[in-house]
Amino acid sequence: MKILTSRTEALDSLKKHRIVPVIGEALSDLLTPPAAYAALSQERPRFLLESATGGDRWGRYSFVGSGVLVSFSGSVGAPLRIERFREGRRTEVTERTGDLFSEFSQAMAELDAGMDDRIPVFAQGVVGYFGYDIVRCFERLPEALPAADDFPDLSFFLPEVMVVFDHAIQRLKLLTWIDREEGSPDSLFDEATVRLASFWQALSLSRPPEKPSGGSGKLALRETTDAESFKRSVERAKEHIRAGDIFQVVLSRRFEFDWEASPLTLYRVLRSINPSPYLFLIEQGERALVGSSPELFVRVSGRTVDLRPIAGTVRRSGDAQEDERRSQALLSDPKERAEHVMLVDLGRNDVGRVATKGGVEVSEMMVLERYSHVIHIVSHVKGLLAPGKTGYDVIRAAHPAGTLSGAPKVRAMEIIEELETIRRGPYAGCVGVVAFSGEIDLAIAIRSVFLSGKKGFFQAGAGIVADSEPEKENQEILAKAQAMVRALEITHASEGSWLF
Repeated sequence: MKILTSRTEALDSLKKHRIVPVIGEALSDLLTPPAAYAALSQERPRFLLESATGGDRWGRYSFVGSGVLVSFSGSVGAPLRIERFREGRRTEVTERTGDLFSEFSQAMAELDAGMDDRIPVFAQGVVGYFGYDIVRCFERLPEALPAADDFPDLSFFLPEVMVVFDHAIQRLKLLTWIDREEGSPDSLFDEATVRLASFWQALSLSRPPEKPSGGSGKLALRETTDAESFKRSVERAKEHIRAGDIFQVVLSRRFEFDWEASPLTLYRVLRSINPSPYLFLIEQGERALVGSSPELFVRVSGRTVDLRPIAGTVRRSGDAQEDERRSQALLSDPKERAEHVMLVDLGRNDVGRVATKGGVEVSEMMVLERYSHVIHIVSHVKGLLAPGKTGYDVIRAAHPAGTLSGAPKVRAMEIIEELETIRRGPYAGCVGVVAFSGEIDLAIAIRSVFLSGKKGFFQAGAGIVADSEPEKENQEILAKAQAMVRALEITHASEGSWLF
């Protein structure tokens, strides 16, 4: 491994910024991202982010992170908790009262990070998620439902070391940070280079993950809302639509289960059977998020804002000709087309709240995307960010995605609070990276499994409109849930499997 950041560079940057990156580089041709992840200590927070488009084209970059330098967590109505660590030991805990989201964005700004253009901007920030209910920082909603397990509404951390795989050139970069408030700059730089060297040595000695222990017996799913109750909720939602309260609302069903297997095993299965644009595994203590989301929530890169709403779904058949027939039927279905156009308009309005005048366009309209178990209708909304606006403003304007809430958005969320049985937690929130530059890359937390201790859950939803048929909406949910169910069953029964 070669250290790219010189001592002079780091010390000069520390005169201008509080924290600055130190970067190393090495060949990556003998190492895969999952193998690198498996080499990391299970006792420390860690994450793995990958991407696959079209089901068979893997993205250029993968990101693996381990350990914590700074963590942020909290729920609406409670303080933002900020914890600092050094060499794996907690050194400081502070709590900030006030608006949770505002406190987070302010705390990120106060870190005053220097950026390095030798590494992707989205490697220079914090990784984690905003739960669905972070919207309560932006809108006043009823307080009818109980909280979902122990998942906070906001959870992000800056890793002690991040590995950035560049698959195009078969190299990787290792990144760590030094904080000028923690000691002498020279000593901090020396510590950082030792940290990178030790981390690289651990990766070089990595071995394939051990064969998983698996579970015993058949995976048992528990429904918090059974099919008949869901269909009754669909009818009640249609009453709201007929009354003129809303045009559309997204209702979901939650499935719970007991869990003993490794989150990494589940991730490996999920990425194999359902490769998607946003693959993620984030472990912090007893909590883990494991996902293969097809849908971008929002990306802010430079001054460009991107949303990619998905609305319209059909189950795949396993036969190419039948899939094509179903695809064309989906595209020509008046209900699906009307619902999709409505949600694209909602996305345009969300972007328009933070974009320059006339700076919003739909660059793709109603294209088909095929995944392992379903086919979706997708569009692409782009905007030019207005002066003075950042990624935080885009989150305020767009969260939660209209494709997971409805239209008009606030009234739809009020009806979700009325008709669902428990708060959504991370589901229908967003997962990804918030860069120190204010740029963001966040996926919607769908096609995802949420683990806490020996329990887990996942959810899937369907958009309800005036002519929705309750049974068809229930079948759409089951189609969307199929990838998670299959991945869980394979992982649960992995003892003796040829897969491992």
